[in-house]
Order: sequence, then C-alpha cells, then structure tokens
Amino acid sequence: MILYLAGLQGVPVELVEAAVIDGANWWQRFTKVVLPVLAPATVVSVTISVIDSLRAFDIIYVMTNTKARAAEVLASYMYTASFQYQDYGYGSAIAVIQFLITLGFILAYISRTFKDEQESGL
Repeated sequence: MILYLAGLQGVPVELVEAAVIDGANWWQRFTKVVLPVLAPATVVSVTISVIDSLRAFDIIYVMTNTKARAAEVLASYMYTASFQYQDYGYGSAIAVIQFLITLGFILAYISRTFKDEQESGL
C-alpha cells in the first residue's frame, strides 16, 4: 500500500489536468494516466508478494504443524518430504524448483528495472 501511495504522489498533476481538458472521464483518466504511472510500483509489489508467498513456511508450520495437507505450500511440502518421509533427494528437488521459480521472478524484475533505467538515461 505504501508503494502505491508513493506512486500516486508521483502522478504529475499536469497529465491529469490535460486529460480533464481533453474531455476524459474519471475511468479514462484512471486507466490511461494513473495506471501507467503506477506500473513500476505494481511490478515491485507483485514481485515482492510472489517471493514472500514462495517462502511462507513458518506461518503454515506453526498453525498446522504440517498435518493439514490442504494448507500445504511448496516450502512446507519440501519439509514434509525431507524430514517426515525422510526422502531427502525429493525434498532437495523441491527446493531447487522453488529456487528456480523465485529466481525467475527476480530476474524478470531486474531486467525490467535495468530496461527502465536505460530508457530514462540513468
């Protein structure tokens, strides 16, 4: 939410005023002016949320003690496979897959950030 509030403060008032003068209604101003300005904040927010959800082990473990299979996420499944079923190879494979998924999101974020920096001339 803080990222979006900071992004909203970065919306140039001149763009919104120009859209009003051009006859844009509130929905057109929102979709054509505000949302494109909030795109970097959205990318950061989604990336952080996905990475955080992939490593959500502690909350699931404390609340269910890995007994509730319906609440199992990738990290708790890795723990269950490794330490309860003592299948360390399978648990390691799950950890590698989880790492690759997380790495994919991180690389996508970094490449977009570098592309934006090169376009802005920094």
